[in-house]
Amino acid sequence: MGGFTRILHSGARDDLATEIPTFVAAPLAAAGQSDDGYVVLNRPWAVAQWVRGVRVRERFVLMAEPDHLWLAPLPNPCPADGRPAAFPFFYIEPSKAEYRPLVERAAGRRLTLAEVESIPPIGSAPTVMATDALARLAPVWMNVSRAMFDDPPTRAAWGWVLEMYGFAVSTFLAADAAPPPPGSPRRAPMHLVPRLMVQPPWDAALDGAPILHYTYGADYALNGTATPGLVGEWRFDKRSYGGGGTRDGASGAPPRGLAAPPAAVAVAAPAVAALVAAINEATAAIPGWDEYVATGVAGEVWGGGQDGGGGRA
Repeated sequence: MGGFTRILHSGARDDLATEIPTFVAAPLAAAGQSDDGYVVLNRPWAVAQWVRGVRVRERFVLMAEPDHLWLAPLPNPCPADGRPAAFPFFYIEPSKAEYRPLVERAAGRRLTLAEVESIPPIGSAPTVMATDALARLAPVWMNVSRAMFDDPPTRAAWGWVLEMYGFAVSTFLAADAAPPPPGSPRRAPMHLVPRLMVQPPWDAALDGAPILHYTYGADYALNGTATPGLVGEWRFDKRSYGGGGTRDGASGAPPRGLAAPPAAVAVAAPAVAALVAAINEATAAIPGWDEYVATGVAGEVWGGGQDGGGGRA
């Protein structure tokens, strides 16, 4: 893989567009469609615009999210048979009995139990796949997610993760459209890589994973005992920051020098300690971070100062 491209589906450049190559996609509203407050529905729509609108030189694409931290170089996790590879999420359950009618409605036909069970429990990120495969998949992902969103029972059942189900079902439909040669076994459409990513605090150890996902709040007693669902004596939660800024114009971004977890927490959950250390390492090294925290305006954030135009993957 080459460089990074940020896909921004606001329809307008922002102050970070000169810091990282950015492809500005039109939001659904520009096409006369409503996301009804479910902004994630813009993701497949934006990716479909990107694969159609740029020339990507790399053979493979990694789809990642802003709350993915890199811990190590990423080897290509795709198997030799060419299938894409993705991280499995425990809460994506396409084969769950009560979800089967929803999956079949999205697929447009009745499915055997084996077919339903072959739908991978994934979202769109982190996923590594061939660039041409993503180009074929993106419009399917967009249309399936839209149909799911417009179906009230599906929307009620899957809520905020509906687009993840849309991606999972789309990978099955894409594989179904290209069946294996006669006599060849049918493979699952996605190679699952559980150690592609760790998600503290549920994953306490790093275990050599190349990606750390800081989506969950980490709450601990000072003795190192996790207190999920309860505000701990020590905590880190990304929702304590950000949120679109503050009324006085500050960014809401975390300041430099976040307090490291107590020793007992660091011993019990080295992944949490690594998360805080990585954030502190980044903010200490980024020029202008204090100004960004104070004003909410990104000036010189990392020193690159290039607008790559979004042609990289």
